[in-house]
Amino acid sequence: MKIPINSHIRHRSITFWPITGWLIGGIMAVVIYFGSAYVPMPIAVGMAIVLRILITRGKHEDSLRRCVDAFFYGKTPSEIIDRQRSNSLRVIGLIALLVYLILLFTSLCALSPQTAALTIFAAEPFSKMVASQLVQMLPYAWNTMENDMEVAFRKPDVKTGILLFLQGIVPLGIMLYVTKARWDLLVFVPCLVMYFLYLLMWNRLKGYNAHCLNMVARLIELTLIITAAALFYGLV
Repeated sequence: MKIPINSHIRHRSITFWPITGWLIGGIMAVVIYFGSAYVPMPIAVGMAIVLRILITRGKHEDSLRRCVDAFFYGKTPSEIIDRQRSNSLRVIGLIALLVYLILLFTSLCALSPQTAALTIFAAEPFSKMVASQLVQMLPYAWNTMENDMEVAFRKPDVKTGILLFLQGIVPLGIMLYVTKARWDLLVFVPCLVMYFLYLLMWNRLKGYNAHCLNMVARLIELTLIITAAALFYGLV
């Protein structure tokens, strides 16, 4: 069956997913770095987070809420997908979203303006690059015949894999070069979180979908930022 043009584009869009992190992370970095010169740091960080939600229409945060609710209440893969489709608001998903936002806000506020800006600029594309590996590691778990807005992504070939890697690692390299932070923890800890999330999806859902990719990206990003805050506070 011939794939429609718009579906074909979404089918391949994972290739340049980290590039969107350059844009969104760059905007947040600018707001935090320059905004903190005129308003207190917490206000600058809050503005950056709100601006990101407005630009992306909160899609990633909504996916996080849906996935937490689905994996908490769903017992089978079909039940999990049904709950991911549902627009109803449940307490456990809202609590998870609130905890995520609080941790993101406090972790960025714990850093200096320059370090916070560099960290969010690095974390956005790096998290998307790491999360995109799920496409290679897991089968697709959604019925596209029931929802044509949900399209399986093409598994990256070697050339695409290299492109994804460069998109995700260059901003992190810039951050590490400027801040002199420990690269091993900033890479290892988020990847460890990615591995446990992979196990969760393999055991419970037997695959991935767009909501899962968005959730994993947000949690990897949060882990990198928390790790950076711990490093610069001398906790590790």
